[in-house]
Amino acid sequence: MADTHSHAALAAIVDIAADAIIALDDSFHIVRFNRGAEQIFHWTEGEMLGQPLDRLLPMGARAVHRGHMRTFAEGSVDARTMAYRRPISGLRKNGELFPAEASIARVTMEGERTFMVTLRDVSERVKGEERQKLLSTAGWVLAATLDVESTMATIAELPVPLLGEWSLLELLTPEGGIRRAAATHMDPQRHDTTASLVVRYPEVLEFEPSMASGARVAREAEAQRITDIGAWLDANFHDANARAIAASLGASAVLLVPLRAGGRAIGALHLVRTRAGATHSVEEVQVADQFAGLAALALENARLYQQARSAVRERDEMLAIVSHDLRNPVNAVVMLTGAV
Repeated sequence: MADTHSHAALAAIVDIAADAIIALDDSFHIVRFNRGAEQIFHWTEGEMLGQPLDRLLPMGARAVHRGHMRTFAEGSVDARTMAYRRPISGLRKNGELFPAEASIARVTMEGERTFMVTLRDVSERVKGEERQKLLSTAGWVLAATLDVESTMATIAELPVPLLGEWSLLELLTPEGGIRRAAATHMDPQRHDTTASLVVRYPEVLEFEPSMASGARVAREAEAQRITDIGAWLDANFHDANARAIAASLGASAVLLVPLRAGGRAIGALHLVRTRAGATHSVEEVQVADQFAGLAALALENARLYQQARSAVRERDEMLAIVSHDLRNPVNAVVMLTGAV
């Protein structure tokens, strides 16, 4: 009776565990797939029973993983814990890869070997680390140059692909319009197409206020999450050709982040996700806002430096003219003095 209760309690614990707990037979086929595994991989237990563990791994890792499993099965160690395993990649039902940590144990019950795999989805932890890395990297990279063009390109590039598959940086003009300043795409083959939004269509005038437009958001205090892609395209790409290019790049969600320096609106950054159903989390919005603060400060510093250099050049040119004009009568006096 005690054994029955123990087995029932263990089964209940396995069933409610947030981690994926997967039992394999001696040929590494699945014989148990708990609720945690269903939630992580999006397969049901009925769909996975009898399937090889390979089904849950990316194609490129399957052969190597099978080798590791055979080595473990014949080795003298009965368990390998998460602390001693390198991170691996899991494969969800929809084809999405995610970072994971896994442990494995070998047990023998009634003469039959069973392998118990525990897997933890560490996507959120890894994303959190990557978001902090973005901010720390942005701090020194943006401070490394005072060239305006280089700074604009860096602002567009750094958040990709962490906060979007492609990005577009827009800056407000003194006349009240908005200028496309830089754009990039995570796919090198689509970068030139994305950059053409800046090269071929640099200026966009805001004909009417719109909550989805960069010119409007630039004047706001907070970032906006946009899922109405049609409205976003209409508000930001008035030229039909530019709209067609933006639509061809794909968009399922846009995070529109204002850039403000010294309380003054200077522009907006579009961070565009293209995967169906993708959104921006609250944490990503917070990181984007912090990144925008660093970006705006870098742009303002570069602008002021450029203005200072321009002022110095104008001063030097003026001094050269004045000096030249002063030298002419002095030279004439010297010449006359010499003649006498």
